[in-house]
Amino acid sequence: TIIGSCSSFSTGGPGKGMHARATKRFLNAHHFVESASGINFHFSDSGLFGLQVNGVSTYAGQLTDLLVRELRALAEPIPEEEVRRAKNILKSNIFQALERQGDVLEEGVKNLKTFGSLDGIGNYARIVDAVTGDQINSIVRDILRSKPTLIVQGGDVGRVPSLDKIHNQLQ
Repeated sequence: TIIGSCSSFSTGGPGKGMHARATKRFLNAHHFVESASGINFHFSDSGLFGLQVNGVSTYAGQLTDLLVRELRALAEPIPEEEVRRAKNILKSNIFQALERQGDVLEEGVKNLKTFGSLDGIGNYARIVDAVTGDQINSIVRDILRSKPTLIVQGGDVGRVPSLDKIHNQLQ
C-alpha cells in the first residue's frame, strides 16, 4: 500500500489517493504511464511481490527504468508519515474485506489450517501497526537479491531490456 495503485481512469478508493507513490511517481510524473500498482500475493511458504505498470510501448525502456527505480527506493528509508498512511490504508482494506460474516469465517478457517489458531483475525491491526519502515527496507533488500520475474505484454516488447540487465540494475 506504500505504492498503491492508480490509473488514468481511476475512480479513487483506498490506496489510490494522491499520496500513493503510484500516483505521485508514475502517473503524475510521466505522460507515458497509463496505470501503475504494487502487487503482493502471499502464501504460507512463498509469495510474489512487485510492481505492475502499463504504458505506451515505445517508452518500454523508460517504463522499466521507473520500475527499477521504485523497487530500489523501497529499500531506502521511507518517511514515517508514508509508512503510517500505508498502514492505515492496509487496515482499512483488511477490515472492508472482512465485513461479511462469511468472509470472517473463511479467514478464520484459513488461519486455523495454516497457523493452528483462530486468534489472527483479531490481531491484524496490531500486526500491521507493528511493522516498521526498517523492516520493509530489509525485506525489499532481500527480495532484490533474487532474480526477478518479468512479464511483458504488448506490441513492441523488444524495447524492454533483458532480464539480466534488469537484475543487474536492481543490485
